[in-house]
Amino acid sequence: MSKDNPARKTFEPMLSPYVDGELSPADRQAVEQHLAACKESAMQVADLRATGGLLRVAMDMRADDVDWKDF
Repeated sequence: MSKDNPARKTFEPMLSPYVDGELSPADRQAVEQHLAACKESAMQVADLRATGGLLRVAMDMRADDVDWKDF
């Protein structure tokens, strides 16, 4: 966490819920304003989205290996 940007301390716990679409509209707007001003948080959001995408691909690949005929 960046010591030269105290807003990061406030917004960092909100970044994962932001990516997951779990914030209220007001909180979402506040996070978006923060992301516009904080490159470090914006990069963290990009990393969270990339990680989520990789997990989805991995799970899809695993699902392809399962025999679903008796499901």
